[in-house]
Amino acid sequence: KLDTQLVLALKQSRGEPPFDKPTSLEPDIPIKHAGRVLVDMEASVSKELLNQIALVGGQVINGSETATTLRAMVPLSQLETLAGRADVKFISPARLTITSGVEASPAP
Repeated sequence: KLDTQLVLALKQSRGEPPFDKPTSLEPDIPIKHAGRVLVDMEASVSKELLNQIALVGGQVINGSETATTLRAMVPLSQLETLAGRADVKFISPARLTITSGVEASPAP
């Protein structure tokens, strides 16, 4: 239920192989801050799930939830707990999207 990059980050935080010796391997997690990671969750989104995310020190990004997905900043150490829930299908690092716009010139 956890993306391989998140599993790597957990192993790195615990000093587990391959991070028990010098390596240039680095988990590809775009947003990390103060031990928390920005993740996308596929889940049956419910009040109980939102409450547990808050309880473990996470924060759901306002406006990100649908019935089946949400984005949240979650402590790395709590990802396995959340992934262990029956209502959580998959957790992956948040994929950032870049939108570009072209402004129309005002009519002369």
